[in-house]
Amino acid sequence: MASRRQRSHWIALGVMTSLLHLQPGHAEPFVGRFETTSNGCRYTLSDGKSGGCRVVQIAGRSAMVLGVQFIGRGPVRGSSRSLTFVAKTESGQSSPLSCHLGRCRLTGTNWSGTVTSVSEAAFDADGIAEGIPKAWPSRQGHCKLEAQQIYCRVDVVTGKQLHAQARL
Repeated sequence: MASRRQRSHWIALGVMTSLLHLQPGHAEPFVGRFETTSNGCRYTLSDGKSGGCRVVQIAGRSAMVLGVQFIGRGPVRGSSRSLTFVAKTESGQSSPLSCHLGRCRLTGTNWSGTVTSVSEAAFDADGIAEGIPKAWPSRQGHCKLEAQQIYCRVDVVTGKQLHAQARL
């Protein structure tokens, strides 16, 4: 069993290591989130219903993985629905995001990725989840950023097709 002094040394080492990762020179240039509103945003959820969305978030999760989330209004005032595609950047391409300390801007004009999974969630007017989010692995799908538009489409293992598009 480690002494109190040894434990505090390990804790201090862990804190210092964590702080090194927070320094500007050590921040990951692709981890963070870009968010924008869009007038031309539409999505189709798993129940087959299509609707308008207003917010698009592109989150850098690693050098090769992006989450693309489309957020729209729910059926009750103040409620919302979201459709999120997780996509792996195709080989030979780089992330379209340039991030610093979690804040990102869109620097790439063209990008494509293979969708690995998709999820949808619903929130009430107070921002509380309505039920458990639904998620599916992808059977086949892609996301594409081109000419200031983003488009994602996926066929899931249940046979359903979900898709979304927005002008950025």
